[in-house]
Amino acid sequence: MKKFALVFWATVFIAQAGCSDKKNPVSADNDMNGLKSWVAQTSGTMNALHAVHFLNAAEGWAAGDNSTLLRTTNSGANWSAVSAGLPDSRDIKSVRFIDANSGWIAGPYFVGRTLNGGANWGGLLYQQSPEEFRTKVFPLSSSQAWAVGKTTLGTFNARAFWRYTYNSTGTRSTFSIGQSSSDIVNDVYFVDADNGWSVGTFGRIIRVTSASADQPVLTIQTSGTNEDLNCIHMLDPNTGWVAGAKGTILTTTNGGATWTAQTSAVTVDLRAVSFADAKHGLAVGEAGTILYTTDGGASWATQNSNVTHSLRRVHFVDANTAYVVGDNGTILKATTSGAALAKEAPRANRRSAPAKDYSIPSAVASEWLPAPSSEKSNR
Repeated sequence: MKKFALVFWATVFIAQAGCSDKKNPVSADNDMNGLKSWVAQTSGTMNALHAVHFLNAAEGWAAGDNSTLLRTTNSGANWSAVSAGLPDSRDIKSVRFIDANSGWIAGPYFVGRTLNGGANWGGLLYQQSPEEFRTKVFPLSSSQAWAVGKTTLGTFNARAFWRYTYNSTGTRSTFSIGQSSSDIVNDVYFVDADNGWSVGTFGRIIRVTSASADQPVLTIQTSGTNEDLNCIHMLDPNTGWVAGAKGTILTTTNGGATWTAQTSAVTVDLRAVSFADAKHGLAVGEAGTILYTTDGGASWATQNSNVTHSLRRVHFVDANTAYVVGDNGTILKATTSGAALAKEAPRANRRSAPAKDYSIPSAVASEWLPAPSSEKSNR
């Protein structure tokens, strides 16, 4: 009888565990066990990587200093260098694809676009200037993207926003907004064509509404901090997170009408934050810092990255897979499957970063000459 009881209760336990996994395969109890094991992938470069974005589980992109642009079609098992036709001195700060064909890249002095999966790139190339630069770009479609950064108005610094639109005729329209300020815009995120947010230095958060209209509306929101804010991720028009200096993490559930500080338990600068859903998120930053949460940021815990240098961007492919990129060509991957982690390629055979040369070869510049455009500004 005792033997029967033991078998019975063991069967019940196993059945309940199986049902739990099916109902919630990434539950608060088990979803981070796999993600605690970050495995380095072979990037083939020692250049700092600033951006990573995946279209699906297999196909992804990473980008960084000295015109580094990488692509994988097998979940990062192999990364291949892609030429964007840029001078080697250009640093790529953003990469994001709309679909398999349409993607955008950007850096301080250029914004570029491909319509054939990265085989060819073209766009805008700017001369280096300390008075104007772009920090990030966020594409809304294959024909339109927003960029943010810094410009000058007279002799004063100004936060800056640019909207680039490629028209059906092949011409390009640029709408720009400059606002005199002491802060610089560090990142931007849109949830649709009309609703976006930007974050910047000195705790600045700005809501962008009517973004597709002739005159978009920019509204300053109260962040409750003076720390520099480096990254923003919005799940939807209401819910989002911001990460910044000295371990700063903020969250909103009402579109930024109010921002609430969360306790990260670290004091290093955080460079990026990303969420798979309302509960599961990651934040990364200086000194190899990786933080995770399974309760929407009510609590954050550290993970072992096995690196000590800066990590600069994090991206969830889905709730089960995430990538992190950073200095020294670092690409890290974690999944909720230990078996998948064991198959990752070792990190080795990276090439040295070339010295920067800010001259623009005429042959290269000609590929990036702006198309005929109509310029609007609101400064």
